[in-house]
Amino acid sequence: MAQFEKGLNYVRSAQQQQGRWFHADGQARLKTAFGLGALAAVFYIAFVWLGVRSGHAPETLMRDPAATFGYWPFYGMLSHLGVFLMIATSAVCVFTAISVNESRSLLVLIGLFSGYFAMDDFFMLHESILPWYGVPEAAALGALALAALAIFIVFRVDFLTYRAVALWLAAMFLAMSVMSDLFVEYSVTQVLIEDGFKFIGLALWTIHWTLIARSAVQRRRTAT
Repeated sequence: MAQFEKGLNYVRSAQQQQGRWFHADGQARLKTAFGLGALAAVFYIAFVWLGVRSGHAPETLMRDPAATFGYWPFYGMLSHLGVFLMIATSAVCVFTAISVNESRSLLVLIGLFSGYFAMDDFFMLHESILPWYGVPEAAALGALALAALAIFIVFRVDFLTYRAVALWLAAMFLAMSVMSDLFVEYSVTQVLIEDGFKFIGLALWTIHWTLIARSAVQRRRTAT
């Protein structure tokens, strides 16, 4: 009987502790949800305010461009797919860095680099926005290249340790795309070559870092 009472008390204690854990976890999730919701609201208001201030109708900032301007929805499809790939790379790398300790700094930097690349490509930062503020396109591309080079130099051991065939191929195709953009006269053929090289490079980039992230997660599971 004493053993039964002891076991019952242990179960009750465990249930109470579990309830406290769930309660604390629920509060943390609620705070996170409210924080993200508030951040989204602030971003939305700021975005609308900046758009109106710059002389654009609010609805042109909200609706899909194809619906607003009446063009074929598949215009720019390859460019958009490239943006999706870089956003996916950013999300995978940052989430993996949060979840594991292995190569955390590298994965965070690759995630941030990929996220900026996606924003640059989608909003034409180096082509339109930055030159409008006085930053030449060549300078913007040069800064991006220097950032990539700095990441490589700092983490060269990691890069040389990985089976990085996909990464080197990605770098080669992206470099050829940039060279085509800078030094080849504009034409239909030039666009096909530049954007084709770019899409292949981005796909290989995503494949490489997704595999690296998967390996890091698998090793963490094996270790635990």
